[in-house]
Amino acid sequence: MEMFRTIAQQAKEHTSHVYLHVKGEPLLHPQLREILDICEQNNLKVVIVTNGTLLHEQGAMLLTKKAIRQINISLHCVPELQQLKKEEYLNEVIRFTQQATEKTALIVSLRFWNIDRVKRSQEGENRAVFEIIEQALAPNIRLLETLKPAEGLKINNQLYINSDYEFEWPSLSCPQINKKGSCHGLRDQIAILADGTIVPCCLDSDGIINLGNIKEITLQEAFESPRAQRIHSGFLQEMRVEPLCQRCSFNKRTLQNPNTTKK
Repeated sequence: MEMFRTIAQQAKEHTSHVYLHVKGEPLLHPQLREILDICEQNNLKVVIVTNGTLLHEQGAMLLTKKAIRQINISLHCVPELQQLKKEEYLNEVIRFTQQATEKTALIVSLRFWNIDRVKRSQEGENRAVFEIIEQALAPNIRLLETLKPAEGLKINNQLYINSDYEFEWPSLSCPQINKKGSCHGLRDQIAILADGTIVPCCLDSDGIINLGNIKEITLQEAFESPRAQRIHSGFLQEMRVEPLCQRCSFNKRTLQNPNTTKK
């Protein structure tokens, strides 16, 4: 907790938002309540990314925490659940979503990041889940016909549904995609792993692009390090200087996004 307190105090000098995820499941953390309190004390707005399987245990607490701005629930975990668990899980997600959007100011995003890249289809498991969500949360919308990959669907001011192609985590063992391209890393985001390792973005979960450790240096020092400066300058020139970045499909998708801004 002392390390996280240090991180929060430094982070607020650079941002107003923190995301509690770099893989892992935040609702499993035994001190999540205290983490959220530290964020509130430092005026940091929190976005939580969860698979939602522990909402029955942590949901009531989440609804009371003022620091939380948004909760993203990854519904593409449904195929991995047993049939009975699927029903219990979806009922809990719907119940939590209704409470969050009706009784609090929380934003909820229900996510389906499991579209087949080849078939470009949301058939199969998604169809059944879509029907349940339509009935409970969006009765006037047919998600199968309306929802498009990488485009958010606004149900109301607090509820969104998103779908996208199944994501491939970048790895040095993956083939190189492209040396050209830009990214949000070190321009709009930076990440800190559980052991304190500072990395350019939330996709480097193994700490391959190590910019130092928050136990030893400050965030500002990480930004100013030669490696970080090379990465940042490269992105401004549409170049990926790190081998991991050259193998990242999200980087490729960012390059195709006309709304990407340079910083």
